[in-house]
Amino acid sequence: RLIFSAHYDTKTDLLDHVERAPINFLGLPLTLLMLFAALRPRPKLTKVAVAAAALNGLGLFLSLTGGAFVPTRSHGAIDDGASCAVLLELGSTLRLEHTEVKLVFFSAEEIGIEGSQAWVKTLDTSLPTRVVNLDGLGHSKELALFRAESGIVRSFAPDEGLVAAVEQVAPLYRAWYPGSTDARSFLSQGIPALNLASDLPGHALPRHLHSKADVRELVSLEALDDHVRVLSELARRLDTR
Repeated sequence: RLIFSAHYDTKTDLLDHVERAPINFLGLPLTLLMLFAALRPRPKLTKVAVAAAALNGLGLFLSLTGGAFVPTRSHGAIDDGASCAVLLELGSTLRLEHTEVKLVFFSAEEIGIEGSQAWVKTLDTSLPTRVVNLDGLGHSKELALFRAESGIVRSFAPDEGLVAAVEQVAPLYRAWYPGSTDARSFLSQGIPALNLASDLPGHALPRHLHSKADVRELVSLEALDDHVRVLSELARRLDTR
């Protein structure tokens, strides 16, 4: 079985991923500072730790919930409408002889990959299964691979067998940073999976996701056609007895 998946839901945040990164990264150091202040109580240190943690918590709360008050909503073009378009075109043309193909469109990705986590639990695993998830396609023909699929407790590396298969068809830029996509739901259950995204010029970090700037004009139709070509060729190479 070969599964191609993408998510069709979107959301609007107050800050994008890059703008929110300092707030996220400061969470662990501030937690350690609070722990140190609790173990070695000092009035000034305790006040600083409490104030810093409160500000960080407020910033995280606003960044995650403030999007509800943004008047112009995200169109979800790169995250993840373009990937859904690729799957629709792929499904209209792909024909394999020995492999069952499933095209899966997930909801609830934006609230903690809940849709894919629920669906994976219903998946019949009697067939050997591999999964190619698409999240963040459309900017360019070049493809990127996250270093790992990160979670709160555990992270999972993309399946190296699938990575090697993709690299036989198209070059992959291996990003230094992790991501969190529906591919993690499969990897956590021991199912070989990876996520493909667009590699931006200069390997830049994607910006403006979950904002009004994520519009259809960002999507390259030429890139979408090439993504369909790459996935079709990948599927044919994996279509063995």
